[in-house]
Amino acid sequence: MIQNDNDFNEKDIRRLKRELILLKRKRLQVQFKNSPFFKVLSIINIFILIIYIQFILSYILDLNTTLISNQNIDFKTYPYESGNIKLYNIIFHYKNYFFRVKINKELDQTIMYSDAIITRDNFFQIPQKLKFINLNNKWFLVNESLGILTICAIIVFTQSIAYFYKQNEYLYPLLAISFLSIISFIGISIFSLFIHNFI
Repeated sequence: MIQNDNDFNEKDIRRLKRELILLKRKRLQVQFKNSPFFKVLSIINIFILIIYIQFILSYILDLNTTLISNQNIDFKTYPYESGNIKLYNIIFHYKNYFFRVKINKELDQTIMYSDAIITRDNFFQIPQKLKFINLNNKWFLVNESLGILTICAIIVFTQSIAYFYKQNEYLYPLLAISFLSIISFIGISIFSLFIHNFI
């Protein structure tokens, strides 16, 4: 009978130890969530997330259109014929930076020199799509912006998953998310500054 009491006491002690460990972890998590470090990282991540979502929406929904006359854009076309399909690789010069647009359909040469509308993001001011007035219903993607769109989509997806499963409330997942977001934001900002000749 005494041996059974000892077994029960040992199990009870183990259970209490586990509960103490869990309580300690919860206390550390509450302390971390109330710390200034957590608040600063959360604000930075939300700020970057809003900017990236705005960039993606302006890309998909054709927001922030700006009319740019052809005197500000220098077009150069390089046609390649493959069977009945004529491919154009259009290189246009905008704000001292060259962008390339690939078009897989036959176009008249005069269309290339028409005025254009470029959608661009309010924050980064990166041209995203090219639209010719002669082709009102057709948008042409700017290759240089596709990489930025991919980076933004990956960060938004990662942060959304982390927020959905509340992984941002823990130290190491939050550090990983913040590191990816900040590095990508710095890279896109440098690219934007380079386009406008600030660096």
